[in-house]
Amino acid sequence: MRKIFRLISSLCVVTSVLFPTGAFAGLTPTSTVKTATPTPSPVMSKPLVPTPGSTSNTATPIPIAASPIASPTPTAKSSPALTPTPTPTPSVTATTAVLKNSKPSIAIIDVGFNTALFPNISTEACFLTYGLCPNGKNSMAGTGAANTGVTPNASLSGNGFFHGTEIASIINKVNPGINIIPIRVVGMAPNGLPLLSTPADIKNALDWVVANQSNLTIVGVNISMGGSTTSCSAPAGMSEDIEALKTVNVPVIVATGNNSVRTAMAFPACLPNVISVGATDNPAVQGGIAYDINAKPTIALYSNGSAATSFYLNGRWMVKQPDGSIKFSVGTSCAAAGLSGWWSLNNKGSYSATFNWLMTSTVPTSNTWLAGRFIPLPWYN
Repeated sequence: MRKIFRLISSLCVVTSVLFPTGAFAGLTPTSTVKTATPTPSPVMSKPLVPTPGSTSNTATPIPIAASPIASPTPTAKSSPALTPTPTPTPSVTATTAVLKNSKPSIAIIDVGFNTALFPNISTEACFLTYGLCPNGKNSMAGTGAANTGVTPNASLSGNGFFHGTEIASIINKVNPGINIIPIRVVGMAPNGLPLLSTPADIKNALDWVVANQSNLTIVGVNISMGGSTTSCSAPAGMSEDIEALKTVNVPVIVATGNNSVRTAMAFPACLPNVISVGATDNPAVQGGIAYDINAKPTIALYSNGSAATSFYLNGRWMVKQPDGSIKFSVGTSCAAAGLSGWWSLNNKGSYSATFNWLMTSTVPTSNTWLAGRFIPLPWYN
């Protein structure tokens, strides 16, 4: 059965990216932070997760839609017509490092990025089953590989290419000293709308990270994308990639999805050895800020989760858009990005030491259905 992924955040989730087992789910930010109310965006977490609010978790391919922060849940009606004939994705196991980099970097596997906004990029990569990378092929590594700039339909709710830019901006906000490696896994149709992304694209991206981890000093991987919550089967070799990265102290941090599922997480957050991240939702009473840092952390009603969820973090953020503007975004995508930046900023030298340190910093969090551990971060406006 074909799987599809979706983005997992409001701004951070509105975009819908295709993932093998589901789709990204996100929330659509409101015009003002004061009245913003998290509303999971179906597109963002569906490729790996079903549309928020939906009771169905089918693995039917869903075209990528608008980014979580930019607009309401993207419309999938016109997506099917945009889906190109699937093209086999070449193996990247033999791919060599594009360059050597001694500065710690976080690989961000996502929809697309306006790389011109980030001076701290070590290199870029692209792996697509649907659509082509800038070099006209299904895979590419090097400058420009992940860049989607300010796409033609950036104002449309169905365009989710803002998602990667949002995620990168959160990671940079939490850890200004880190480098990033944007990895694009969503193709673009001629009209600027996103195409499908598959689990194989994510797996190829992880293959590349494993092959280049040492030369590029990769210290973390962020995947704010998700698919199905009813299946957790991964492409052959994907779980091995995640385990191999853990062995060299590199966490693979994944958003759980925004489908209000209280007993499961979207793929690949459900896989063994990943650090799965759900979201808390504490709106600020006053305007001008995204959340109330002093409030008792409450797990967001839109957040997927289970007893196996590693951590919960704040899901409400002010994030950068491809045009350079700042907007409000909410979702598990944002929460995962926050942890990626925080883990790298507080790296204790090993996977287990950092995980244990983070665990000691947690406090209990819950809602009517879920309970878990919340990691409080300093306020980042």
